[in-house]
Parts: sequence; structure tokens; C-alpha cells
Amino acid sequence: MSGEIGQTGHPHAGKGQPGRPLKANKIRAFLDVLRKGVTVSTAGAELKIERSTLYSWRSTNPEFQAAWDEAIEIGNDFLEDVIRKHAAKDWRAAEALLKARRPKQWNSTRLTHAGDPDNPVKVDVTNREAESFVARQEAAASRLAPKLVS
Repeated sequence: MSGEIGQTGHPHAGKGQPGRPLKANKIRAFLDVLRKGVTVSTAGAELKIERSTLYSWRSTNPEFQAAWDEAIEIGNDFLEDVIRKHAAKDWRAAEALLKARRPKQWNSTRLTHAGDPDNPVKVDVTNREAESFVARQEAAASRLAPKLVS
């Protein structure tokens, strides 16, 4: 990435400093923080850069936009690894991982409809896979609970 961006008069880091380009060290620092899986707001706050300023830079510099998108993906990979690590111990982590990897099966709702043009459509909104998973986890927990108490 080049050393500076934002030389077209767009808002820049630090209030009251219009026209000042974003320095390479600020770019690197922002992308490094973003790779940790935090939000843009959190990364900006850590570096004392307004969220709106970051989005302004993003909208005017394709190179910065591409680096930002890549940093988000690396952060998402990191968060997925954290969830995977905890999935064996916590069913909620396993469920979150399945929702991310298999959204068709694990989304919160699924819409199924049947009918013909002369009859009203029957709508059934369910999430059978998730309900079944939760039921199995609750059953396992209830079987373990007496063993843990005694």
C-alpha cells in the first residue's frame, strides 16, 4: 500500500485537520487492529480515528478498501477459530459455528409453503435442525446434572 491516501480534501484523522493525508503507520495500525476480529468502530476508537473518517477514506481509495476487506476476512477467520475452539465445550459456540458455515440449515427461520392458486397458502416457519440440536443438548445436560451434583 502506498504511504499516504486521502489527498483529495476528504476528512482525516484528528479533528480540525482537513486536507491532512492518512499516514502509512495509521493505515497499518488500523488494519492490524481490524485483523483481530474487532469492529471498525472499535479499531477506530483504539486509534482515535472517527468511524466516519475511516469510511470516507475507504470510499475514496480502492487500495485501502481492498486491504480493509482482507483485514475483515482475516478477523472473521480468527473469530471462527475461537468459536471452533470452544464448540466442544459449549453448544452455543457450536451452534454459532454451524449458523456461519451452514446458513441454509441453521438460520433462525426457514419458510416452507404449499398450496395451489385456488386455495390459501399454508406457511410453516421452523428451524428444525436447531431445535433438534438444542433438544439433544438439553437432554444431555439433564442426564449429566445428577452426576455432577452427587
